[in-house]
Amino acid sequence: MAVVFALCGCATSSSDQGGDAGGDGSDGGCMLDTPDNCGACGTSCDQGMSVQSATCGVPDAGPGGDAAAPVCSYTCAAGYTDCNSMTGLHQPLPFNSDGCECMTPGVNNVGCCMGSMGWSYGQCPVPHMFDSSMSSSAFNDCEPAGAYSNQLALDACVAFAGNGKCDNTFTCSDGTKMVCSSRAATCNCWGYDGPGSGKVHHGSMGMCTCPGAMDMATYN
Repeated sequence: MAVVFALCGCATSSSDQGGDAGGDGSDGGCMLDTPDNCGACGTSCDQGMSVQSATCGVPDAGPGGDAAAPVCSYTCAAGYTDCNSMTGLHQPLPFNSDGCECMTPGVNNVGCCMGSMGWSYGQCPVPHMFDSSMSSSAFNDCEPAGAYSNQLALDACVAFAGNGKCDNTFTCSDGTKMVCSSRAATCNCWGYDGPGSGKVHHGSMGMCTCPGAMDMATYN
């Protein structure tokens, strides 16, 4: 027997073929299991600017194996990501009703980040820029802003040059460690440890040079 969530006299699941619900998925007052009436009349999935399209469904089992419950799913608009779709168990019904909650402009290297309570996903990625001298250098990953690391430098390089174009085995004479786009048409380098940490050096094809005091471009 299907589980029914009642709100203002509405049957909440189109899988319920008895009671007040009609065989067409309505309860006489609204069409259920739609983005506007997801699980109950007037209980909607977000359809704001972050969402290109929304759907409402009732799976065989809700998150964590609980009884069937309405779940919102989304196709996100450009620059937005839905990262808490698997953690909706902790939200009011319907699950995942908050749309594409993460702003992810530019290059999204990771999709979503590790969430709390053991969930594989759930947290919005962190916004960064790979080159302060470029007007469009936004990218996202799971590294904290302002804390330079090999991973952040590598992600910045990949955002600039693309996958398979970067190497992270360079160490400068002053001790600066860096990642460079050595396999790309232009070899830029991102320092992440030592005196050149946080700096970006603009090189040329086949010429990878350490970032130094004269380099004004930065990343974060």
